[in-house]
Amino acid sequence: MFGHFNRPLANSAEAAIVTAGFAFWPWDGLRDAVGDSQFRSKARTALLLASLSCIIRPTSLVIWAPLALMLLLGSSRSLSQRVEFVKQAITTGAAAVLVMVTTNRIGYGEWALPLYNFYKFNVADNLGE
Repeated sequence: MFGHFNRPLANSAEAAIVTAGFAFWPWDGLRDAVGDSQFRSKARTALLLASLSCIIRPTSLVIWAPLALMLLLGSSRSLSQRVEFVKQAITTGAAAVLVMVTTNRIGYGEWALPLYNFYKFNVADNLGE
């Protein structure tokens, strides 16, 4: 009955989360003038929101990957700060996937990984065509 509401709800949630992520993204982090603690705080929040948006819709990675690469490659920050950002991204992403898998286990009653199903349907089996 309510199935036709799922897609607009997911689209709206994704748009809101991406917008919030943009608000917290350390745009000024490309310069050394931004303090390290301020950069880390903004990056942590933005990465959490980016992970959440990628869980809702895996194609959100198309938005976040170039931003992360720009921050890593175009920054005048030290190598250790860049490595810290990568560690933070991996930790946040892993935690988000763990929450997603656990929530799906509770909801479906079995282990389910929607990201894998998305890949299998759209890429491996090419059924999206």
